Amino acid sequence: MKRFTNKKRIVAAGAAVVLSAGLATAAFAYFTSSGSGTGSATVGTDTPFTIGGTAAGYAYPGAPGQTVTLTAYNNSTGNEAIGSPIYLASVNACPEGTTYQSGSSDCWDGVALDAHVPALSDCQSVAPGNVANDTSKTWWMADVTTTQDFAPGVTTTIMPTGTLVMNDTTFNQNDCKNANLTLNFATR
Repeated sequence: MKRFTNKKRIVAAGAAVVLSAGLATAAFAYFTSSGSGTGSATVGTDTPFTIGGTAAGYAYPGAPGQTVTLTAYNNSTGNEAIGSPIYLASVNACPEGTTYQSGSSDCWDGVALDAHVPALSDCQSVAPGNVANDTSKTWWMADVTTTQDFAPGVTTTIMPTGTLVMNDTTFNQNDCKNANLTLNFATR
């Protein structure tokens, strides 16, 4: 009888192994297929930079140009590059002791809110910087091209610098003596 019991155990164990192997194989069976679907994303757009600049030293008619350190503030939420040349768009010239009033053609004396001082119109002409210097104009600065990548929300110094030239024109430039200048920059 002992042999019969061992046979039953062997048969039962063998059946368990075969059944387990069958279940294990069934658990890993699958079909392969393909599929498709859609998703969505949004890409931002460029945001205009705020460009500023400061000239070093004093300007004199016919003197060597002044180095202009340009800065750019990236108003975007992502990195951007300035994709076109920066140029001197215009100059607002105010008499000594006054400053340019943004959004006006006048200067302000810093005291009375309604004290409008005329700008020095004879000291405001600008020659385009994308062509040779037109010396009949008071100011000239060659366009500045940069390939920098600007981080968002940061003011960065632009390389290279610009060079502001006060031309020795054919007319009296006394109006420009001690003038306070506002340099206005843009991109082409």
